[in-house]
Amino acid sequence: MVNNKYEIKTNSIQKKIFQYVDESPGIRYRELLRITGFTNGVLSYHLNLLHNSAKVRINRVNDRVTRYFSQDVPVDEFNLIGLFRQSTTRRIIMYILESETCGFNDIVEHTKSLQRFHGICQN
Repeated sequence: MVNNKYEIKTNSIQKKIFQYVDESPGIRYRELLRITGFTNGVLSYHLNLLHNSAKVRINRVNDRVTRYFSQDVPVDEFNLIGLFRQSTTRRIIMYILESETCGFNDIVEHTKSLQRFHGICQN
């Protein structure tokens, strides 16, 4: 009976972690810690189980940035998703896509105006 309760709890923890990874491809470890409320050890243990069971893939860039993806996200999209999860990079890419023609100076000015706007909004 005790073993069965442990398996149910383990499955529900993994289900919760997997749900966040699936809904937010490229999510970082610290973000998972914050939104799940799990301790470091619990999250690490269950992420490893999910990885070993091939439900979650781990992408490490330069031994500094680790992102988690569900199995259905193609590997060649890992880096793009990682870039789009960075707000400044995402804004620059969106500006380039929305502008018919823009040069480097236009991008710099756009980025500066965003910084001024966010600085004002945060005060």
